[in-house]
Amino acid sequence: MVQRNIVIVIVLVIVAILAVLGFWYRQQLGRSKTSPTPAVEKVEESQVLLEKQAEQSAIEVPESPVEGKIPELNPVEKINPFKKYQNPFE
Repeated sequence: MVQRNIVIVIVLVIVAILAVLGFWYRQQLGRSKTSPTPAVEKVEESQVLLEKQAEQSAIEVPESPVEGKIPELNPVEKINPFKKYQNPFE
């Protein structure tokens, strides 16, 4: 009875080792045959296209975007209600 248990344990250990080695072999076999994924290739292609477009279309920024039309910086002159007020006693 004891010998039978030992044989069963040894067989289970051998099967487990073979399963692990088979899994590892399949993983290594799959890695060596595959090339870069299509997503990686598409990202690299799009990066190259974007760099070309960036070189071709340089954005021209004007030196003065308002072109002499400077907004009023002092809003008090617009809001002051006493500016147009005339004293009737003068």
